[in-house]
This record gives sequence, C-alpha cells and structure tokens, in this order.
Amino acid sequence: MVSRDRFVSKPHLIVTFHGCELVDHLDPDDADYEKAVEPVLRSTDPLRPAFDYSTLRPLIRDYPVTWSNCGEDAEVVLTPESFRPNVPWMSDQDDYVIVAKDPQASSVMVSWVLTEDSNDAVTSGELRVPTGELIDAANLFKTVFLKEE
Repeated sequence: MVSRDRFVSKPHLIVTFHGCELVDHLDPDDADYEKAVEPVLRSTDPLRPAFDYSTLRPLIRDYPVTWSNCGEDAEVVLTPESFRPNVPWMSDQDDYVIVAKDPQASSVMVSWVLTEDSNDAVTSGELRVPTGELIDAANLFKTVFLKEE
C-alpha cells in the first residue's frame, strides 16, 4: 500500500478480493503430516479435547491487519497508525494466502474503500490483480512431505 503524495492519519482500508478465499499461510517446515493426512476413523479418548487448539492462530493485540472470508470474497482490513506519503506500508507477517476460486483465472477483481480519522471523505476504487502460477495440490503435498533423501 502506497499513499501518493499525501499523509493519511489513522486509515481504515478495506480491500476485497472478489472470487477469492483466504487460507492460512504455513512455511513448509511447519507442515504437519499427521494433520494433513488424518485417519478416517479417529480414536476416541475421553480425556483428550475434541478440538485441536494447536490450529488456532494467536491474536496479536493492536495488529493492524484483519483477514476474513466474506461469502464468495476474501476481505483484508488495514488499520495502521498512518500511511506516509510515497512510502510503502507492509505488515511484518505472512498471515494468509489469497487463493482465486477459479483455477483458470489470470487475474482477480479487487475493490477498496478508504476512510481516515477526522475526514468525512470516502475514497474507493477497483483494480485487477494478476494471479500467480497455479499450484497442483498433489505436487505441493509431494514436495513438502515426500522429499527424496
């Protein structure tokens, strides 16, 4: 995100990726084979919780990025302290991966709405963003879990 020639105080920027969904970002080293390939019939242990709490993401207080799937779209809300003129703003974490639901799509439509503190103006727009190369899930699984040694 770059604010062109203008300081934006306490922005609230909603970016909607149409026809997309969010998937947790994991580094290949964090991949867990036991979670990727779960047994069809799970053993039942009455002393074990029914929910796997290790899959929860810790929420960082005052983190300026919120991600959510909204119907058919992926939505990202940015609320940093400011956008400085002509200086790119980036988060310091790989949060999620945005995946186009149409595997044949070469681009996706993105719409955005910006408001800021002490300003009643609403700025909005649309743009097309090119998609990355399609990755086959079976090939990804082989690459991560079936490494030749």
